[in-house]
Amino acid sequence: MNIVNKQTKELLKTLENHLNSNVKGQREALRRTNKILQIAMTDLSDEKKPLGSLLFLGPTGVGKTETTKVISDYLFNNQEPLSFNMSQYQTKESLNNLIGDTTGYLGLLGDVLSVNTSGVLLFDEMEKAHPDILNLFLQILDEATIDCGASKRFDLSNYFVVMTSNIGSDAILHMNQAMNVSIERTVMDELKSAVRPEFLNRFDDIIVFNKLNYDQQREIAILHIDRELKRLRKKGYELTADEGAIEFLIRKGFHKYFGARPMKRTIHHYVCEALSYNIVYDLHTSGKVVMNLSQTGLMIEDSLNQGQSGDDSVHGSSGDSFDLNGDKLALSQ
Repeated sequence: MNIVNKQTKELLKTLENHLNSNVKGQREALRRTNKILQIAMTDLSDEKKPLGSLLFLGPTGVGKTETTKVISDYLFNNQEPLSFNMSQYQTKESLNNLIGDTTGYLGLLGDVLSVNTSGVLLFDEMEKAHPDILNLFLQILDEATIDCGASKRFDLSNYFVVMTSNIGSDAILHMNQAMNVSIERTVMDELKSAVRPEFLNRFDDIIVFNKLNYDQQREIAILHIDRELKRLRKKGYELTADEGAIEFLIRKGFHKYFGARPMKRTIHHYVCEALSYNIVYDLHTSGKVVMNLSQTGLMIEDSLNQGQSGDDSVHGSSGDSFDLNGDKLALSQ
């Protein structure tokens, strides 16, 4: 029996909360993900297979890739997932780019595995890969090995393998009032008609991520606003955001088809656009981020007397402060 060390136990005790703090609106998906991670990190996985294998389904921008990044960062000391976008491997010829050829070239996957012995392997949009590549995935999921180049075999038993797919996304986007169990059943039916059952049966779990409603979009926006303002605070700029700015950024940052994927970039763009203008024209660089008068962007309102300097909250209208879940904390005078 292998003894699970105290540090690993402490990580696992807080893992689900950590996932929910960083990925909004997917509590059930994260609960199921946590169960697989917990089994693996307590050394109960089949030693002849990867640590864990997960297939994440759902529309673009609902947290599938973000969840994978959080897992990798938390369990592997700030390491990024080893990511491959399978839309780049749709032809038979592209197989050599991934796993090399008889000349000794190891391919992009072989190169990555040569310098890493553990971590999270992420294969995005797996349904777009050529069928020959899907056959390789069977070897990965079955035996925790992959052959690259002429004869180089890599051991993947210390890796989590995560694959994502948009199969069933249209159904999720159009089933507005359906219960989650009905949505999952519909998506699984589409998945089974598109992917061979022997492939699907290799995963430890297949998890459907929900479409995000407005409240969840808001949670994501506030999370990224908070992170951006904290980043700028380290540079010496004390900023808060009012309710109008939050609503503006939600509208601009959430896309019907791309979900919350543009949110982080949108927040960075509009906040830094307003701040850079004030820096260039020697205006105040601390205060409240608000919507500009034309309602086409943001501006920084001088509010040196409002709130406490260094407060980590995102502020709503009339000085209301919101935590990362959008719940009212306090009323600033």
